[in-house]
Amino acid sequence: MKFTRSLPLIALLAATATANYHFVRYSNQTGYQQPIYEKFDLNALVNKTVPFFIISDGLEKLADGDNQTALMSQLLLASRTWSDVSTSELRLNFGGYATAAATPQSAPGIDIIFDEVPPGIISYAGPTVKAETTTSTEPFTPILRSLIVFRKDLSNVMNQALPSYSEAFFLNAVHEFGHALGLQHSFSSAAMSTQMTRATTRSKPIAADDIAGISTLYPSKNFTSLFGTVTGRVTQNGVGVNLASVVVLSLNGTAVNTLTNPDGTYRIQGVPAGPYLIYTHAIPPPVSGQATPGDVIPPRDPENNQIPANNLFDLQFFPGTRDPQGAQTINVAAGQLVAGINFAVNRRTTPTTLFYPTTYSYFNNSIAIRPAFITPLVVNPLFVASGYGFVTADSKPIAGLRSMILGGSPAINSVRGFSNNYIIFDLFLSGFLSEGERHLVLDNGTEAWVLPSAIQVAARQAPEVANVSWVSAAGEDKRLATLSGSGFNSSSRVLIDGEAATIRSVDESGKAITFVPPSAPTGHVGRVIVLNSDGQSSLFLNPNAPSQLPYADSDANSFSLNPSTVKIGSESVIEIEAPGAHFQDGHVSVGFGSSDIQVRALRVVSATKLWVSVVTGAHASPGTFTATVQTGLNHLRQVNAISVQTGTGNFGKAALQPDPQWTAENGQPFVYPGSNAIVSVAGLEAASAHASAFLNDQAIPVLAAGSGRVSLQIPATMNAGLALLRILIDGETVNTVLVAISGGAPTIQRMEGPDFYAIDTGRPANGGDTLTLTFTEPTLLPEATLRGNQVAVNLGETQLYTAKVNRIAANVFQTTVTIPRGLSDGNYNLSVSIEGRTSSPLLMPLRNR
Repeated sequence: MKFTRSLPLIALLAATATANYHFVRYSNQTGYQQPIYEKFDLNALVNKTVPFFIISDGLEKLADGDNQTALMSQLLLASRTWSDVSTSELRLNFGGYATAAATPQSAPGIDIIFDEVPPGIISYAGPTVKAETTTSTEPFTPILRSLIVFRKDLSNVMNQALPSYSEAFFLNAVHEFGHALGLQHSFSSAAMSTQMTRATTRSKPIAADDIAGISTLYPSKNFTSLFGTVTGRVTQNGVGVNLASVVVLSLNGTAVNTLTNPDGTYRIQGVPAGPYLIYTHAIPPPVSGQATPGDVIPPRDPENNQIPANNLFDLQFFPGTRDPQGAQTINVAAGQLVAGINFAVNRRTTPTTLFYPTTYSYFNNSIAIRPAFITPLVVNPLFVASGYGFVTADSKPIAGLRSMILGGSPAINSVRGFSNNYIIFDLFLSGFLSEGERHLVLDNGTEAWVLPSAIQVAARQAPEVANVSWVSAAGEDKRLATLSGSGFNSSSRVLIDGEAATIRSVDESGKAITFVPPSAPTGHVGRVIVLNSDGQSSLFLNPNAPSQLPYADSDANSFSLNPSTVKIGSESVIEIEAPGAHFQDGHVSVGFGSSDIQVRALRVVSATKLWVSVVTGAHASPGTFTATVQTGLNHLRQVNAISVQTGTGNFGKAALQPDPQWTAENGQPFVYPGSNAIVSVAGLEAASAHASAFLNDQAIPVLAAGSGRVSLQIPATMNAGLALLRILIDGETVNTVLVAISGGAPTIQRMEGPDFYAIDTGRPANGGDTLTLTFTEPTLLPEATLRGNQVAVNLGETQLYTAKVNRIAANVFQTTVTIPRGLSDGNYNLSVSIEGRTSSPLLMPLRNR
């Protein structure tokens, strides 16, 4: 197979913007209207999951008080951000620690290294090894390997330390994972912008543009039905404009963006339903540290030559104005296409000089917050901005500068000078100040620029942690802690470094939270951060010295594997024992330092025992590999722990198939206690002599066996969760695997509006409202987690987008959904489905304002 190598240098500190553009080329077969994306091949991945590996020599220079345990936890949290996108089929999984001289790997993966980088750069990332472009009806270039490079010295980045718990480091890690998966920069202030214009936070690390970008590459089956699509063309004197940025901008905060094809055509997928303004603008000229306009790597033509951007035109709102007040509102519906949004732009002789504004607000007149937030703690409503083309060298607004905020109150009252190339926008609050994002429009008299999400309005103050301590507990919760402070609510989340704690209770006054901390190495001191659903975190009020939780008790420091040998081209279950461990379902991962040895399923059997179903690729190389067990913040490593050997394994006459292997006999998408199930068995002949089966070492009835499958009866008393399935053919054991057994349907407990009031006929929902749903999931073990892609929320016949699911108690979860605008007044049935199991509906009254 022919491979190509390239590595884009993408700087965090270089000024640029955001997401939903990809690494692209064009071919003679597809022409300039069908981009060929670089992306991972889902069919080449176990569970459609890309493993990533940390290659570290342990010599990184970190900020004072920081350590590798905390640093690695932030990388894992950043990866989970992309795994939680429910309309993307792709997942990420920690594959453990590896060495630079590891055995060659045939399966795809991502490597993370720490190395010397150019001055002013924190990190860079992108695909490095690619296969030949496929010849399918929708061709793409498979990514075989991506690389993320972090600066080796984080103790002094542009004259200041960058601790791993900081917003800047975490958001940068999210950004780099996006590049590794196939996303480039474009322009809507989401995670894939560089730090200059990024408007995401640790609490809301990705935005609608990021969701659209990753889902365009790896779409789920319901992606196109949940979102709308906008298409059109940007031309100049009748000729298509390459790499023009086109943005659909909602006044309630949403912005989704793409860049045009060489013939000027564009297609923006992943647009949430609602009304939008749509505009196009030229990507800015390169600034210090950038090689190309907008720091975007141009697409390549069929001869592999770069196709440069045309960035010589002015911003234009549809249908043809620089003034947003003269723009036409375009309504987008879920599952629908809006076509013909075309732009005929003028020609400039020089690139734009007005671009890249950066906004800050100040809490208590002393703490600078980016992105700018307006909250009850803001003493005087103002925000500060810097950038190109609207601030003079003596820190005054450029003559003739006009500015406007889109999205409702606040409004700009006046603009004045500040210091060090910054200016102040004094704000005027009027009318109803609703939560959400506001956009900034700047016009210097000859050209204009729009900064999406320049200001974010929150109805509550940021959370603040005053004290954290361990508390005595008995029974199930033997490791409890509590924190006190202010600004907490039922949707608050607690992080210890980058690992989520399990919340047990939040008091009604919002001043205390009781939680179960994640496992950590003995003596570790964790940084405690509280995140609220409005995008704020406790780092806003105390960015440099977050509260600490010291771990004094003993935790696991070693583990054993049984068996410790796997065969090439097989799947088998390994039992892992770690005395002293505190395994929690959803807080554990296992890796073997190679993308050819991957975990398909994992079950926490007890606090000290795991069952891990391991798939060894058909092209894996023999050898010994390092095993890593990540349990909370604790990373246990054992060199040469597992041996990969040639041979066929202990399969004899048959072998269980890893995917798909387990289906309900009645056609349901899940297997449940009391049902009949079918398991695929390779090599099982039609006239098999005898088959027997065991679930968790309990014998279960075999109804039929032959022709490559075995029909089984699941006992009604079997518990839900992952079960150990072992099948014997003529007394010979087939390889053992982990299979999923589902439980009952979820139950909706509460349905709350934006201010956490109960939705009922007295206080109905409104179009555009964000609702918080609290529901139970009876299937999961007490500490298990749910991914957003496992949960569907249905409003009548309409499925709503579910971004993230948070646990708030044992088997109790919360998620948020946004009610589409444009629905008729009335009563709607709202239900929650988890992998095909649907709750009883709640009646949701809707009354539009």
